[in-house]
Amino acid sequence: MSRAVNVEGLRDKLQEVLLAKVQAGKLVLPSIPTTTSKVLEAIEAPEIDVDEVSKLLQNDPLLSLDLLRLVNSSAFSPKAPVENISRAITMVGAQRLRQFLITASAKQIFVSRIPKVREVFSQLWTHSVGVAVVARQVALHSGLEDKDAPYFAGLMHDVGKPIAAVHLLELEKSVSRWQQSSWIDPNDWLSIIEDIHRPVGIAVANQWRLSEQVTEAISDCVEYDPAERLCASNAVRFANALAKREGVAPGNVDMTQVNTVLMIGRSILGLDDEAIEGMSQSLHQAVAELA
Repeated sequence: MSRAVNVEGLRDKLQEVLLAKVQAGKLVLPSIPTTTSKVLEAIEAPEIDVDEVSKLLQNDPLLSLDLLRLVNSSAFSPKAPVENISRAITMVGAQRLRQFLITASAKQIFVSRIPKVREVFSQLWTHSVGVAVVARQVALHSGLEDKDAPYFAGLMHDVGKPIAAVHLLELEKSVSRWQQSSWIDPNDWLSIIEDIHRPVGIAVANQWRLSEQVTEAISDCVEYDPAERLCASNAVRFANALAKREGVAPGNVDMTQVNTVLMIGRSILGLDDEAIEGMSQSLHQAVAELA
């Protein structure tokens, strides 16, 4: 059997398996960590009980450390080092804390112990963060009412890919009896899941109780919506193309298509060269911070 036929067969089989599980509600999806879930619930209150949230966060030392790193970064530039969790919570506020927690939870999905898988997952995570950052910048420049939905949708728009990868790996092993170290070529894998990862990502967003605007944007960001110009899906589509143009994306990129998407997007969203240049800088800054 040729390589091309094998890839096509894996694509069809994976699509059949995954979509059947999604539709039946039987696909095992990653859950938000317990501590994160409790903190998210606590900050939904009209007034945050900082002491309560601080105690919850301290149950997860790594999460607490990451929060302290955030508030001591250039994004906040405190006059003196912040070493107190309660102080960090007050500095970031409920909205930014929620963004931080969802981001930390999503990051865990893009982790693998298998070297080849880990490398592509890392590239996908960097791309996702870049798209989220740019999508939020688009929202700010274009005057979108909801600034969070573009960020979360950008962050989660590819979250179905690593989940699909795990199923693809198991499927490939059952077909070829290969070892985990001889995983399918990354470009083949990206091609296989490109058309089938989105329903998985929507299922994750629903399980994590993200807003309807986020799930709609994950679903609709494959095309611009000219009828509703200022929407999250349009912001994510533009941000996705910009990240690809700037080289922040795994796999092969069709630059002709990317430039067409950017040209249409800047018109729909009312963006000029200065705004786009600022978004490119924010994108690379976010990538540098991840590195």
